[in-house]
Amino acid sequence: MPQTQDTDLQTQYDELTAAFDGEFMQPEIVHGDWHSIDGDMGIEVFPAEYFSLEEAKENYSSGDIWEAETVTGYGARLSAPGYMDCTEWSVFALESDAIGYLIDNYTD
Repeated sequence: MPQTQDTDLQTQYDELTAAFDGEFMQPEIVHGDWHSIDGDMGIEVFPAEYFSLEEAKENYSSGDIWEAETVTGYGARLSAPGYMDCTEWSVFALESDAIGYLIDNYTD
């Protein structure tokens, strides 16, 4: 990765860290494989590390499943360290998009 991209990514992480400083819910970004299930209840994402694709389908809310696929990318959510509170995962191809999603959707 060129130096400029490294600097831009670090700037985004600095902004993310500052935005959630002292907050109960903290940003979490994880790169890996994810099972994405799309259906009547919207898209739900499950970490492939903990669920097989079949298990993800079984755990999908309710309603019909239209599409199920495994994708690789950056999962982003908020999580309360030491507690079970967290938002749903959203997955992005680019790390910078995952950071931007958390800033755009969970800060003022």
